[in-house]
Amino acid sequence: MAKYKTTSLNSLALSVALILSTQPTHAGGDPSYIKFALDQAHKQGFNGCDKAISKVFEFAQGDDLRIKSGAIPELEKDTLRMTAVYGHKNDKVLLDTTFRKVGSTCYTEETTMILNKNKSCVQIMNDAPAFKQEVEVVGSIWASNGKGVLGIFHPLGNSCVMTTSKSRSF
Repeated sequence: MAKYKTTSLNSLALSVALILSTQPTHAGGDPSYIKFALDQAHKQGFNGCDKAISKVFEFAQGDDLRIKSGAIPELEKDTLRMTAVYGHKNDKVLLDTTFRKVGSTCYTEETTMILNKNKSCVQIMNDAPAFKQEVEVVGSIWASNGKGVLGIFHPLGNSCVMTTSKSRSF
């Protein structure tokens, strides 16, 4: 995929944290990335969850995007797993989502990992005040935003890996 002009992912990391905590109504990603994700799903024969796929990828941006998609053969008509990486070399997002279609409803199980090499976990948590610390486990901070989103902040020297997990239906 071609390189795209975008803003820094430092602002994307904050945007994702705020998205997860406040559910803004505007998109900030690259529309061609959404189209690419939809095309990947359709190539796998997975149809009918375009709204869910579009929402999961609505903030994807950066220099490049790579998606691996597939399903367990016995479930391929109603289940799709998409693993994606996008962003910049030293500031990237890993997104792993399972989509499940039951009747006319699409369900998602989403895990997002954001590597931010320019901010500590404390700084990122300060930028996302909706996340409230619950407990520290082996050096990682577990937090939630009260809306069903789990955030785990993993310090890595002066950097932070923020992992979020949530489920949605569309």
